[in-house]
Amino acid sequence: PVSYLSADETKLIRMRDRMPAGGALKVGLAWTGNRTHQRNPLRAVAPELFAKAFSGYAGAEFYSLQKDASDDVARMEAAGLQVIDRTGELESFDDTAALVASLDLVVTVCTSVAHLAAALGRPTWLLVDGNPHWVWMTGRRDSVWYPTVRLYRQHAYRDWSTPLKELVVDLE
Repeated sequence: PVSYLSADETKLIRMRDRMPAGGALKVGLAWTGNRTHQRNPLRAVAPELFAKAFSGYAGAEFYSLQKDASDDVARMEAAGLQVIDRTGELESFDDTAALVASLDLVVTVCTSVAHLAAALGRPTWLLVDGNPHWVWMTGRRDSVWYPTVRLYRQHAYRDWSTPLKELVVDLE
């Protein structure tokens, strides 16, 4: 199925009602997983790289999906990317689901947000490091588990430049 989870309807309506009106694409961003995870340095993308990649794109509003990352959001804003951070309102994973379900697109690294967005059936563009979690397999741009996921893979060890460029081209 395209989705097998849904956000609480009341929370979803409340979240959508608080979003700015207008036709801008609403894009959620998650750039790191659990910072204590042993593989996190390989899967995480520096906030400045997200800022550099997306700051020139005027057709979107960017939302942080990264809990406890106000310093990272400030770094992105200092690098030229305005990011709306409503993560302080998130008290449960169901609240996160409501935020994710309110978005048009989620751009993320391999973390729980990727699985949540995909399980909700949201378009999910996933940045995958050179030695990915087995779920993402190798040599594919799609996911056998989630039909709404598009994979952007590193071509060189710890180098996010090519997948980010590919992603931005697709965004445009």
